[in-house]
Amino acid sequence: MANAPLPWRLAPYEEASLFKKVRVRDDGRVRTIVRHLMNDECVVLLGPPMSEKSYLLADVVDALQQGGRFRPLRVDLWRTRSNDEAAFFTSLAGLIAAELGGTAPSLAEETTDMRSFQSFLARCANGANHSIALLIDHLQALPHDLVHGLLVALRAAYMEREADAPHSLVAVVTGGINLVGLSAGPTSPFNIAKPVIAMPLTPDQSCALAEASIKALGCSASPHGIDAIVNWGGGDRYLIPRLCAESASLVRHHRSPHVTSAVVNRVACSLLEQGPPPPVRAAIRMIEEDPDTVLDVLHMLDHGALQRSRSRQMPTRTGTDRLQLSGAVQLMGGAYTFMNEAHRQGLVAHFTTDRVGHILRIAGRWNEAIEYLAPRMQLSGVSGQAAAVYAPEPVRVASAPPASNGRQFIGPSPSAAQAAPARPQLLEAIVQSIYATDSAEQAYRLLADGLRLGFGLADAEIYSAFPAASRLQRVHPCDDDAPPVFVDLRDPGCVEAQTFNLGNYALRGSAVEARLVVALASSNRTLGVVTVEHYVQNRDPHELPEELPELLRFLQHAAGALEYVMTRGAYRMIGQAVLDAKAMQPTVELVLEKVAEALGCDYGVLYLADEGGRQLSMAAGVGKVVTEEWQAQANFPLNGRHPAATALVEGRTLTLRVVEEAEDRALADRFGLHRYVRWFLPLAAAGEQLGTLELGYAAGRIRFADAYKQTLLAFADQVAIAVHNMLLLRRTDEALTRKMAELSVGREIQLSLLPKSCPAPPGWQFAAVYQAARTVGGDFYDFCELPGPPARLGVVIADVADKGVPAALFMALSRTIIRSVAFTGRGPASALMRANQLILADSQADLFLSAIYVVLDLATGRASFTNAGHNRPLLFRSSDGSLAELMQPGTILGAFEEIKLRDDRFDLAPDDVLVLYTDGVTDALNADGEEFGEERLRSVIHAHARESAQALLDHLTAALAGFTGAAEPADDVTCVVIKRL
Repeated sequence: MANAPLPWRLAPYEEASLFKKVRVRDDGRVRTIVRHLMNDECVVLLGPPMSEKSYLLADVVDALQQGGRFRPLRVDLWRTRSNDEAAFFTSLAGLIAAELGGTAPSLAEETTDMRSFQSFLARCANGANHSIALLIDHLQALPHDLVHGLLVALRAAYMEREADAPHSLVAVVTGGINLVGLSAGPTSPFNIAKPVIAMPLTPDQSCALAEASIKALGCSASPHGIDAIVNWGGGDRYLIPRLCAESASLVRHHRSPHVTSAVVNRVACSLLEQGPPPPVRAAIRMIEEDPDTVLDVLHMLDHGALQRSRSRQMPTRTGTDRLQLSGAVQLMGGAYTFMNEAHRQGLVAHFTTDRVGHILRIAGRWNEAIEYLAPRMQLSGVSGQAAAVYAPEPVRVASAPPASNGRQFIGPSPSAAQAAPARPQLLEAIVQSIYATDSAEQAYRLLADGLRLGFGLADAEIYSAFPAASRLQRVHPCDDDAPPVFVDLRDPGCVEAQTFNLGNYALRGSAVEARLVVALASSNRTLGVVTVEHYVQNRDPHELPEELPELLRFLQHAAGALEYVMTRGAYRMIGQAVLDAKAMQPTVELVLEKVAEALGCDYGVLYLADEGGRQLSMAAGVGKVVTEEWQAQANFPLNGRHPAATALVEGRTLTLRVVEEAEDRALADRFGLHRYVRWFLPLAAAGEQLGTLELGYAAGRIRFADAYKQTLLAFADQVAIAVHNMLLLRRTDEALTRKMAELSVGREIQLSLLPKSCPAPPGWQFAAVYQAARTVGGDFYDFCELPGPPARLGVVIADVADKGVPAALFMALSRTIIRSVAFTGRGPASALMRANQLILADSQADLFLSAIYVVLDLATGRASFTNAGHNRPLLFRSSDGSLAELMQPGTILGAFEEIKLRDDRFDLAPDDVLVLYTDGVTDALNADGEEFGEERLRSVIHAHARESAQALLDHLTAALAGFTGAAEPADDVTCVVIKRL
């Protein structure tokens, strides 16, 4: 038995290089690419930067030239012009023509766009003496739009080849992570290609390359020296030769040029001191393009490895992800580890706290920024100052000795110079996280984290204002089992109440000990207070703590973020209250409570106009001032002089500071309204005057800045919309009920267009299933008894490129046209080409569909079929248990005026099975985002193909349901199983 060929070998570099003398030739990868090309399959060659994909492509050219079937044409895209689309395709066609030489087609016709370039490729293939393999290198040289256009043209040229063309046309393109999305996704322009990964060197390859490089440089190396080279540069095709060359240069003039581990370590450290080597720089650029990749790398820097199950990276269809394609890491044993020590140390030096904080902040990843920065803050104090100390990777924070006097600073840290950017970044991240949160409770927790992590105030207490109740309530620390803690805002002797009302801060106590009380005040109003017991000890009474100004600025910014969260929460609450409304009154009161909380008013009243538009009545009110007695008396005509009526009729906002100006003087005197500044805001929506919103503020409490007035008006608009929507709620429910009934009827009509049952001719079994992703969908299948003799049956399966009602309507049109054309007795290709013309003539929708049409001779089992851009059918042969794809290129229907399809033939022997399906089967996703895939489909068919057609279909649908679970279907699922008995 002959030995199997080795998957790799060492080869000399064909071109002159300062340090590269030997390279690893990956013969196994070359054979894989050539095998795909021999099967008439395109290839996308992916790999990290500087992984020598160009050399791998050159090796493929050598292998193809030896094989004789293909004429390899290698094109370097760096030689093209990429000014615009016309210049690019013109220059690219010129390079291909130069490679073809005398057999090249004439360039008299302009090649200025995707379609003309596709036509040029077709002429190249038709006029060549051999099949053409187009090997395109350096796709990263092009802008994204030109990459997309080139791949679309290559796909079209591959899919629309002439049926009787003597030679084939295949392509290989090379690229990095950016090519994954264009070639490996289900909707990408080049998903016809088979992915091949240019993997990093294995440990054996790294060791062999190091030994051969040292020998080629005229030196020797100790085993420890080789181990050091592999440790520093293992897996990297650039670093290993570079380390070998630098080490050899260092010992070249020695009496015995011998490389040891000490020499290698010195060379590696010197190389890193000059900055990250080129492979590390390329990996850093790729990592920084995605914050999730940055966070995964940071985890590895902290812990040395990262389990793939904990990674944020989403694997592509190639099985790789951004981490692997960066070239900085390798996946071994289910965990990511660094490729080598040079990559690890280069990333450590680059991803400093300042750099990481900047990356996460500009990406808006505030929570992750806090999680990263917080462990790197070592808190201590000097004269009331909290110092933040950065701890380099991995985190090794030395514990500080205990402070003897409260928060006294123990002494400067060696890393104090790095502390300056750490605390501001952390505080900014916390403020931005408050802006991003959705709940006031979480916002207060983040504020407490900022006080604790940024200033060491772990014992700070936070009080939130409830102006309608004239009190403060402690929200942190919060003990659910303990009774709530309140502060009366009307108590003149309470420091918290005084500070809240004045909006400033107070440092109360003796020189021995002092307590800090700070108003949590935004630019508009005061939201609460923060108190810190034992804030400083043994301080100079004539000086303030040095960090106090920074603390006050942080609290002011945090108060602005808190006000924003409360305002946004009130907006959201208004919308939710409308959607969840079962009765009008409770919803209105809930809306008013949220408005009062967000705006800080002491009471709120909603007046609504009656249906006749004659008078206003209080519909709801919140605040201690509002009583049932007031509500009973709050009814007044719209043509009167009450300020609520005036505001609504005249459509303007009124502000009353003295009660004498109001017609409701008796009510004001009775309920103490003269103590409040009263705002009356008219409510109107959809051209209808709905009522008036009255808001009351205790005199002197709120600063009515222009921005705050705009907020008042915005809330008035939201309340108006809420009231209007609540009035329309019943009508909306009725309309929704009617709509659902109409969709149900539409589904029944669509299902009526599908066959009621599968045909059952003697000697055959048919089974079919259709499951819409929505109430109605765009897949369909059909059976047509064709005119004979002989007895023939047509089978159609199709997939409209959309879902829902538009797809269902287009499906009905397409199904009718294809069925009518099929009954004329045309062959499959002729029938679908005619159907394409009729669909384009009858449809105005910008939709298209893929389809397969199979015609079966029921007596002989002979079949002919054509494929219009659909998933390839799977044919199971009972004689040998094989399962093959019926490979045939074709173009979708309804998109192009002129398409070319061809008829292919095959025979179904007894017990053979043919499976037709739509991409909703293979593209079905589970809860983890994993696809069902063709391999699972094949395994089900292999396992149950010898059972009946219906049993096979039942097993397939059960496997699909078990795989997807409770995940919502993303696409329609249709499958037809044909078995000859």
